[in-house]
Amino acid sequence: MKAVVQIAVGEPASALALREIPTPDAPHDDNVVIGVDLASVRHGDLFRARQVRSLPSDCGYIERGNEAVGTIKAVGTNVAEAGELRVGDRVTSFLALYSWAERIECPATNVVKAPDDLPDTVAAQSS
Repeated sequence: MKAVVQIAVGEPASALALREIPTPDAPHDDNVVIGVDLASVRHGDLFRARQVRSLPSDCGYIERGNEAVGTIKAVGTNVAEAGELRVGDRVTSFLALYSWAERIECPATNVVKAPDDLPDTVAAQSS
């Protein structure tokens, strides 16, 4: 899948890039996988792009992002049993690490259903 990741240290225009990264498919028991429609850009992510000095040697990038709005694509076993969140629900996520990607996996406790009449531009700024 495609994601915006940090590949260097410096100004975001040169430190961030679009890359192919692994796609989360089957979530852990207490998590959901969200197909991201829109992710917000927070000052903290941009600050980190300018300041973080080490990139993991195994992949050469750091995933960024914290908040997003999208549709649930898969739910973990415990989430399914609770029945509050289902595949197809439109949700907003907060503290959903690595949200600058086409799909993210995050704890169900960090997800809230988004009203249909709430624009993505508002729902993606959940915190």
